[in-house]
Amino acid sequence: MVEPNERLDPEIPEGNKWLRRFQTRILGPCLASTDHFVAVDLTVSNQVECLGTVLSLLDRLSSCYWGCHQGNHMKEYLLARACTSTSAAWILVRHGHYDAALGIARDVGEIANLLMLFAADGEAFERWIRSDDRGRMRDFKPSKVRQTLEQLNVPIPVGKDIYKVLSERATHVTPNTRPELHNNVDHPLAGGSFQADGVRICLAHIGFAVSMTALAATRLIQPAEHRGARIVAAASALIDARQA
Repeated sequence: MVEPNERLDPEIPEGNKWLRRFQTRILGPCLASTDHFVAVDLTVSNQVECLGTVLSLLDRLSSCYWGCHQGNHMKEYLLARACTSTSAAWILVRHGHYDAALGIARDVGEIANLLMLFAADGEAFERWIRSDDRGRMRDFKPSKVRQTLEQLNVPIPVGKDIYKVLSERATHVTPNTRPELHNNVDHPLAGGSFQADGVRICLAHIGFAVSMTALAATRLIQPAEHRGARIVAAASALIDARQA
Protein backbone atom coordinates (compact mmCIF):
# COMPACT_ATOMS: atom_id res chain seq x y z
CA MET A 1 0.00 0.00 0.00
CA VAL A 2 1.33 3.43 -0.99
CA GLU A 3 1.50 6.00 1.78
CA PRO A 4 -0.28 9.34 1.06
CA ASN A 5 2.98 11.32 1.16
CA GLU A 6 5.19 8.72 -0.48
CA ARG A 7 7.14 10.07 -3.45
CA LEU A 8 6.92 7.86 -6.53
CA ASP A 9 9.93 9.48 -8.19
CA PRO A 10 12.33 11.11 -5.71
CA GLU A 11 13.98 13.15 -8.46
CA ILE A 12 10.69 14.88 -9.33
CA PRO A 13 9.44 17.47 -6.81
CA GLU A 14 5.83 17.56 -5.70
CA GLY A 15 3.55 19.97 -3.91
CA ASN A 16 4.72 23.56 -3.57
CA LYS A 17 8.20 22.68 -4.80
CA TRP A 18 6.80 21.43 -8.10
CA LEU A 19 4.76 24.60 -8.56
CA ARG A 20 7.78 26.77 -7.83
CA ARG A 21 9.93 24.80 -10.27
CA PHE A 22 7.24 25.08 -12.92
CA GLN A 23 7.17 28.84 -12.37
CA THR A 24 10.92 29.35 -12.52
CA ARG A 25 12.14 26.71 -14.97
CA ILE A 26 9.27 26.62 -17.45
CA LEU A 27 7.10 29.71 -17.23
CA GLY A 28 10.03 32.06 -16.66
CA PRO A 29 11.88 31.15 -19.87
CA CYS A 30 8.62 31.11 -21.84
CA LEU A 31 7.80 34.59 -20.62
CA ALA A 32 11.25 35.85 -21.60
CA SER A 33 10.95 34.25 -25.06
CA THR A 34 7.49 35.74 -25.61
CA ASP A 35 8.55 39.23 -24.61
CA HIS A 36 11.59 39.02 -26.88
CA PHE A 37 9.41 37.84 -29.76
CA VAL A 38 6.99 40.73 -29.22
CA ALA A 39 9.92 43.17 -29.19
CA VAL A 40 11.50 41.98 -32.45
CA ASP A 41 8.42 41.12 -34.54
CA LEU A 42 7.01 44.46 -35.68
CA THR A 43 3.59 43.09 -36.64
CA VAL A 44 3.10 41.36 -33.30
CA SER A 45 4.49 44.39 -31.46
CA ASN A 46 1.92 46.60 -33.16
CA GLN A 47 -0.88 44.19 -32.28
CA VAL A 48 0.13 44.19 -28.62
CA GLU A 49 0.33 47.99 -28.59
CA CYS A 50 -3.15 48.26 -30.09
CA LEU A 51 -4.50 45.65 -27.68
CA GLY A 52 -3.20 47.59 -24.70
CA THR A 53 -4.81 50.79 -25.97
CA VAL A 54 -8.21 49.14 -26.45
CA LEU A 55 -8.06 47.60 -22.98
CA SER A 56 -7.09 50.93 -21.44
CA LEU A 57 -10.05 52.69 -23.04
CA LEU A 58 -12.52 49.93 -22.19
CA ASP A 59 -11.30 49.83 -18.61
CA ARG A 60 -12.15 53.53 -18.32
CA LEU A 61 -15.54 53.07 -19.96
CA SER A 62 -16.49 50.10 -17.78
CA SER A 63 -15.39 51.75 -14.52
CA CYS A 64 -17.31 55.02 -15.07
CA TYR A 65 -14.02 56.92 -15.20
CA TRP A 66 -15.58 59.48 -17.53
CA GLY A 67 -18.72 59.84 -15.44
CA CYS A 68 -21.40 57.52 -14.10
CA HIS A 69 -24.72 56.96 -15.85
CA GLN A 70 -26.15 55.56 -12.62
CA GLY A 71 -28.53 52.61 -12.96
CA ASN A 72 -27.68 49.00 -12.27
CA HIS A 73 -24.32 49.07 -14.10
CA MET A 74 -25.10 45.72 -15.76
CA LYS A 75 -23.77 46.96 -19.09
CA GLU A 76 -20.57 48.16 -17.49
CA TYR A 77 -20.18 44.88 -15.59
CA LEU A 78 -20.41 42.92 -18.84
CA LEU A 79 -17.79 45.12 -20.41
CA ALA A 80 -15.55 44.83 -17.35
CA ARG A 81 -15.84 41.05 -17.58
CA ALA A 82 -14.63 41.19 -21.18
CA CYS A 83 -11.73 43.46 -20.15
CA THR A 84 -10.53 41.28 -17.29
CA SER A 85 -10.92 38.13 -19.37
CA THR A 86 -8.89 39.63 -22.21
CA SER A 87 -6.15 40.68 -19.77
CA ALA A 88 -6.11 37.15 -18.36
CA ALA A 89 -5.86 35.74 -21.87
CA TRP A 90 -2.81 37.87 -22.60
CA ILE A 91 -1.16 36.69 -19.37
CA LEU A 92 -1.78 33.11 -20.50
CA VAL A 93 -0.32 33.82 -23.93
CA ARG A 94 2.86 35.26 -22.43
CA HIS A 95 3.24 32.08 -20.39
CA GLY A 96 2.59 29.67 -23.26
CA HIS A 97 -0.94 28.56 -22.38
CA TYR A 98 -2.44 29.17 -25.79
CA ASP A 99 -5.41 26.80 -25.67
CA ALA A 100 -6.78 28.41 -22.52
CA ALA A 101 -6.29 31.85 -24.04
CA LEU A 102 -8.29 30.84 -27.12
CA GLY A 103 -11.05 29.54 -24.86
CA ILE A 104 -11.21 32.99 -23.27
CA ALA A 105 -11.33 34.60 -26.71
CA ARG A 106 -14.48 32.57 -27.36
CA ASP A 107 -16.00 33.81 -24.09
CA VAL A 108 -15.21 37.43 -24.95
CA GLY A 109 -16.81 36.88 -28.35
CA GLU A 110 -20.00 35.77 -26.61
CA ILE A 111 -20.01 39.02 -24.64
CA ALA A 112 -19.47 41.03 -27.84
CA ASN A 113 -22.50 39.39 -29.44
CA LEU A 114 -24.61 39.95 -26.34
CA LEU A 115 -23.65 43.63 -26.14
CA MET A 116 -24.48 44.07 -29.81
CA LEU A 117 -27.90 42.51 -29.26
CA PHE A 118 -28.60 44.82 -26.33
CA ALA A 119 -27.50 47.83 -28.39
CA ALA A 120 -29.90 46.84 -31.15
CA ASP A 121 -32.82 45.85 -28.93
CA GLY A 122 -33.20 47.58 -25.57
CA GLU A 123 -36.07 45.27 -24.65
CA ALA A 124 -33.76 42.29 -24.99
CA PHE A 125 -31.52 43.80 -22.31
CA GLU A 126 -34.45 44.17 -19.92
CA ARG A 127 -35.59 40.60 -20.65
CA TRP A 128 -32.09 39.33 -20.00
CA ILE A 129 -31.99 41.03 -16.61
CA ARG A 130 -35.42 39.70 -15.61
CA SER A 131 -34.91 36.15 -16.90
CA ASP A 132 -34.25 33.25 -14.60
CA ASP A 133 -31.45 30.79 -15.34
CA ARG A 134 -33.67 28.62 -17.50
CA GLY A 135 -34.94 31.56 -19.51
CA ARG A 136 -31.46 32.90 -20.13
CA MET A 137 -30.27 29.49 -21.27
CA ARG A 138 -33.19 29.31 -23.67
CA ASP A 139 -33.28 32.84 -25.05
CA PHE A 140 -29.72 34.09 -24.66
CA LYS A 141 -27.46 31.12 -25.28
CA PRO A 142 -24.73 31.93 -27.83
CA SER A 143 -26.43 30.30 -30.81
CA LYS A 144 -29.74 32.00 -30.00
CA VAL A 145 -28.06 35.41 -29.70
CA ARG A 146 -26.44 34.96 -33.12
CA GLN A 147 -29.76 33.86 -34.59
CA THR A 148 -31.56 36.88 -33.13
CA LEU A 149 -28.91 39.27 -34.46
CA GLU A 150 -29.33 37.75 -37.89
CA GLN A 151 -33.11 38.17 -37.71
CA LEU A 152 -32.65 41.81 -36.71
CA ASN A 153 -30.28 42.27 -39.65
CA VAL A 154 -27.59 43.45 -37.24
CA PRO A 155 -23.90 42.64 -37.81
CA ILE A 156 -22.78 39.64 -35.75
CA PRO A 157 -19.46 40.52 -34.08
CA VAL A 158 -18.29 36.92 -33.69
CA GLY A 159 -20.07 34.62 -36.12
CA LYS A 160 -20.75 30.92 -36.15
CA ASP A 161 -17.60 29.95 -38.05
CA ILE A 162 -15.15 31.67 -35.68
CA TYR A 163 -17.09 30.43 -32.67
CA LYS A 164 -16.96 26.88 -34.03
CA VAL A 165 -13.21 27.04 -34.58
CA LEU A 166 -12.57 28.30 -31.06
CA SER A 167 -14.93 25.76 -29.54
CA GLU A 168 -13.36 22.81 -31.30
CA ARG A 169 -9.80 23.96 -30.79
CA ALA A 170 -9.85 25.24 -27.25
CA THR A 171 -13.03 24.35 -25.38
CA HIS A 172 -14.63 21.03 -26.25
CA VAL A 173 -12.56 17.89 -25.82
CA THR A 174 -12.72 15.45 -28.75
CA PRO A 175 -10.70 12.41 -29.89
CA ASN A 176 -8.75 14.87 -32.04
CA THR A 177 -7.70 17.03 -29.10
CA ARG A 178 -3.97 17.71 -29.06
CA PRO A 179 -2.81 20.03 -26.26
CA GLU A 180 -1.00 23.23 -27.18
CA LEU A 181 -0.48 22.21 -30.81
CA HIS A 182 0.54 25.50 -32.40
CA ASN A 183 3.64 24.60 -34.36
CA ASN A 184 4.69 23.32 -37.77
CA VAL A 185 5.89 19.90 -36.63
CA ASP A 186 2.50 18.55 -35.52
CA HIS A 187 3.83 17.95 -32.04
CA PRO A 188 1.68 18.67 -28.94
CA LEU A 189 3.44 20.41 -26.10
CA ALA A 190 2.85 21.02 -22.43
CA GLY A 191 1.72 24.47 -21.34
CA GLY A 192 4.61 26.86 -20.82
CA SER A 193 6.44 26.10 -24.07
CA PHE A 194 6.93 29.17 -26.25
CA GLN A 195 5.49 28.89 -29.75
CA ALA A 196 5.56 31.87 -32.11
CA ASP A 197 2.52 30.62 -34.01
CA GLY A 198 0.66 30.24 -30.73
CA VAL A 199 1.27 33.90 -29.94
CA ARG A 200 0.15 34.97 -33.40
CA ILE A 201 -3.00 32.85 -33.42
CA CYS A 202 -4.05 33.93 -29.94
CA LEU A 203 -3.41 37.61 -30.61
CA ALA A 204 -5.52 37.40 -33.76
CA HIS A 205 -8.51 35.86 -32.00
CA ILE A 206 -8.21 37.81 -28.75
CA GLY A 207 -7.74 41.07 -30.62
CA PHE A 208 -10.72 40.44 -32.86
CA ALA A 209 -13.02 39.48 -29.97
CA VAL A 210 -12.17 42.47 -27.81
CA SER A 211 -12.32 44.83 -30.80
CA MET A 212 -15.84 43.66 -31.55
CA THR A 213 -16.66 44.06 -27.86
CA ALA A 214 -15.41 47.63 -27.98
CA LEU A 215 -17.52 48.48 -31.02
CA ALA A 216 -20.62 46.91 -29.49
CA ALA A 217 -20.04 48.55 -26.10
CA THR A 218 -19.67 51.97 -27.71
CA ARG A 219 -23.07 51.57 -29.33
CA LEU A 220 -24.68 50.31 -26.13
CA ILE A 221 -23.18 52.58 -23.45
CA GLN A 222 -22.81 55.62 -25.71
CA PRO A 223 -19.98 57.64 -24.14
CA ALA A 224 -19.41 61.24 -25.17
CA GLU A 225 -18.96 61.54 -28.92
CA HIS A 226 -15.21 62.24 -28.90
CA ARG A 227 -14.57 59.36 -26.51
CA GLY A 228 -16.72 56.98 -28.51
CA ALA A 229 -14.87 57.98 -31.66
CA ARG A 230 -11.54 57.29 -29.93
CA ILE A 231 -12.69 53.81 -28.87
CA VAL A 232 -13.94 53.00 -32.36
CA ALA A 233 -10.65 54.20 -33.88
CA ALA A 234 -8.62 52.11 -31.43
CA ALA A 235 -10.73 49.01 -32.07
CA SER A 236 -10.44 49.52 -35.83
CA ALA A 237 -6.66 49.88 -35.50
CA LEU A 238 -6.50 46.60 -33.62
CA ILE A 239 -8.54 44.87 -36.31
CA ASP A 240 -6.26 46.30 -39.00
CA ALA A 241 -3.17 45.20 -37.05
CA ARG A 242 -4.61 41.70 -36.86
CA GLN A 243 -5.02 41.60 -40.63
CA ALA A 244 -1.60 43.11 -41.45
